[in-house]
Amino acid sequence: MGLQQREGKSDVRIGAEPRPRPPRSARDDRELAGITGARRARALGFVAPMLTTAAKAAPDGPQWLHEWKWDGYRLVAAVSASTPPRLWSRNGLAWEARVPEIATALASLHRTVVLDGELIAVDEQGRSDFNALQHALKQGETSQLRYAVFDLMRLDDIDLTGVPLEVRKALLESLVAGADARLFYSGHVTGTGPAVFAEASARGMEGIISKRLGSPYRHGRSTDWLKIKAVETREFVVVGYTPPKGSRKGIGAFLLAQPRRGKLVYAGRVGSGLTDAVLEQLPETLGALETAAPTVPLPAHTPLPAGRVRWLRPQLVAEVVFRGWGKEGLLRQASFLRLRPDHKASPALEQPAPLVKLTSPARVVYPDIGATKQQVFDYYLSVGDRVLAEVAGRLLSIVRCPDGIAGPRFFQKHAGPGFGEAVRRMRIREADGDQAEYFYIDDIAGLMNLVQMNAIEFHPWGSQVDALERPDRLIFDLDPDPSITWPQVKRAAVELRDELAALGLSSWPRLSGGKGVHVVVPLAPRADWDAAREFCGRFATAMSLKAPDRYVGTMSKAKRSGRIFIDWLRNARGATSVAGWSLRARAGAPAALPVEWDELARIRRPDRYSIRDAASRPLPAFIADLIARAPPLPTPRG
Repeated sequence: MGLQQREGKSDVRIGAEPRPRPPRSARDDRELAGITGARRARALGFVAPMLTTAAKAAPDGPQWLHEWKWDGYRLVAAVSASTPPRLWSRNGLAWEARVPEIATALASLHRTVVLDGELIAVDEQGRSDFNALQHALKQGETSQLRYAVFDLMRLDDIDLTGVPLEVRKALLESLVAGADARLFYSGHVTGTGPAVFAEASARGMEGIISKRLGSPYRHGRSTDWLKIKAVETREFVVVGYTPPKGSRKGIGAFLLAQPRRGKLVYAGRVGSGLTDAVLEQLPETLGALETAAPTVPLPAHTPLPAGRVRWLRPQLVAEVVFRGWGKEGLLRQASFLRLRPDHKASPALEQPAPLVKLTSPARVVYPDIGATKQQVFDYYLSVGDRVLAEVAGRLLSIVRCPDGIAGPRFFQKHAGPGFGEAVRRMRIREADGDQAEYFYIDDIAGLMNLVQMNAIEFHPWGSQVDALERPDRLIFDLDPDPSITWPQVKRAAVELRDELAALGLSSWPRLSGGKGVHVVVPLAPRADWDAAREFCGRFATAMSLKAPDRYVGTMSKAKRSGRIFIDWLRNARGATSVAGWSLRARAGAPAALPVEWDELARIRRPDRYSIRDAASRPLPAFIADLIARAPPLPTPRG
């Protein structure tokens, strides 16, 4: 049974007459405003879309819903009764003039809305066809294109981004029911992720998107939305091409590069997959981008005379499928899929629009290496998606160093008067029963606002703001006595991993950027803080009883001599631990960083990564997989 036949049925006929829309009433407004998480909306305009995190396998279980992954152009739409409909690409480029039929269809809603969806062309089997979409846009034949909508960020005067996913989707389905057929609701199935992925693969779909039930809409990348592709691909920047050989026309192969540490690095060539249809479209595009100067240096081992290369300014993005990397660090068995004109080439090399006004950029923050506030700002801008994957939607504590790490520092957990609008406030009950205002962020603007406020370290809670009393991760901080060696700490982390696995819990190691390792355990957010704290205390005690010469589960300095303290006290309401990719306020600007277990054995010190190279580390796909499969807290034995 098909995905859209089970949940979220939609009429996909083109040219169907829209049914009259029911009038909006004051009662509708009151009911919307009363939904948990709803709030008064701000001015209508572009909203940065929520982005997916790549995962290797579809999550199973009732806490996930699954949608087809449409192969098209991501578009955000804004509609109101007083202004013409607007459409933007994921990068904020205007699109309504390119697809006027979609804009007209949106106007027929007669409501103020902000939608998220995908512009697609559909083939006879009901699959999205990216090549047909590109052809239609190039020829201006857009009447048969469709806008598959899958999320609703605003309805009338109510901001719905804080409303649970399933509520937003129910409102969206009702909104577009009977609307112009060029708009259709992208249906879903709850649970059975592997079966949905198998069906998508069998149908020739690109893959599926798995979304966590109950989650809010967060701008930027999040592990609440997972992307599982039937064929794994990656995007590269096109930096040049070689002339064709024999009877081939156009080009021989594209030269590809990828951003690394703020510059482009050669990644290899791709010629396979360049069809005649693609080659016919290239001369005009490539001619406008040609440049005499080499765009990237070619490695000495590359069998490619520089004189044969036609260099291009780095503005094109190519999507490529390949089978890993060779020993020289170049692509193996690469095949070209398509150009992606809707994606920016190497955003790490571009000057982004200012999110906040940076003050005192030349102030030295790390005197030992001369790193300035500007460099700290640039670092967080480059790793923003990864930091947000760890901290978005979680109450935060931050370490602020207004005069650099050599000066006074402040550990701040309450909202301050200088925080901008991008930093969200939330009043909660503290341990003494009083109410206090805490803060969190949900997008890159919020992160950079805190960096401008001289935040160096970011320490999130172990729960999310929409389920504050239900932790979704545990942290065991291995804090070694000075006499303990780094190999001993690594061995201890592996022992904790194995003991946790025996209880049905998966984990990953996080380099603390200090002396030790954090063992991070994802949970399904069902148990409360008291249960989590009790479990962690019992676990640490059991480890110390099993190996009393190596471990201790109490903070007593006297008992920690020659041992590793298993710090389980971070697993309490209000406690925090440093986030991945967060810098530390220590000499050398080290960064906390998640790694794979196999990799941990090869790492020579816990502060291996720093402001210089942590940005080169991508968000590991295995983390999203572990989060997707996270079990509830085990029931105590005995």
